[in-house]
Amino acid sequence: MSRWTPSRYVRYGRKEDRYEWTQTPDEVSVTIKLPSKTMSARELLVEIKPTAVKVMVKATGFIFLEGVLHSTIDVDGSTWTKQDDVVELMLAKGNATKGDEEGHWWPCVVKGATIIDVKQIEGAKYLDDSILKKIWERDQQAEAEKAAAPATGTPSPATTTSTTATSDS
Repeated sequence: MSRWTPSRYVRYGRKEDRYEWTQTPDEVSVTIKLPSKTMSARELLVEIKPTAVKVMVKATGFIFLEGVLHSTIDVDGSTWTKQDDVVELMLAKGNATKGDEEGHWWPCVVKGATIIDVKQIEGAKYLDDSILKKIWERDQQAEAEKAAAPATGTPSPATTTSTTATSDS
């Protein structure tokens, strides 16, 4: 089996309102931008459990991330750090979702959050980067057109195209 390498043209995670996340076959990485560089790690409550996660400012109760994880994690292999105004959580995927086989990619960090298209990730390992780049460019153009289009309620043709990368390999 060849070593997995990410493509810069595939989204392995997503930017949410209060955090950004990405993943590899073995871990999920969550990045949280704090409101201040002077906020200390002691001012935060960070809970990492096998099936749940929570990141909160103790004094105000402001929650950056909280919920039931998409899949179980290995708590002993998971950690978090704070550097300047960034908190980074490294969640080690549990055995059920470790690896790059079908079904092992997380569509979201916590249940109820916006999901990503994991079929695009799974299909990407069978496609050349030049094909993935064309798909990525098409998706970027569709997003730009969607952002520029007046809110009429009728989607433009570019926003209704599929973004799933598949192959007959």
